[in-house]
Amino acid sequence: MQAASIPDQNRFEYESPAKLISTIKTTIDSGSADEYLLYFYSINHGHLPEIDEEFFWCKMRCTVRFITENSLSALICKILPWGRLYTLTLSFWMHILYKIKTIPSHTRDSIKSLDGT
Repeated sequence: MQAASIPDQNRFEYESPAKLISTIKTTIDSGSADEYLLYFYSINHGHLPEIDEEFFWCKMRCTVRFITENSLSALICKILPWGRLYTLTLSFWMHILYKIKTIPSHTRDSIKSLDGT
């Protein structure tokens, strides 16, 4: 499990979406690494929509990805500051577009629905 590799200083009890975001921002502002893994415990499945909404409003979806560990009632946040996740996503998207373009009989219209995924 990925949770076992996260040090104790990066483990936090979940209190609220706002506190989770505050903890993430404080971690990013410390600037001590290129990548961070934070572990939040005491989370149930019902908390996820409100956490996702908080990520949306604070405009951090390009910086943070999270993985749930239901058996542990936990959330692991992978943080790549400075939009690195967005850059990786864009690069992967462009790679897919190139591959689709090279398939015989596919046109520009073949990739219109790709934007929605």
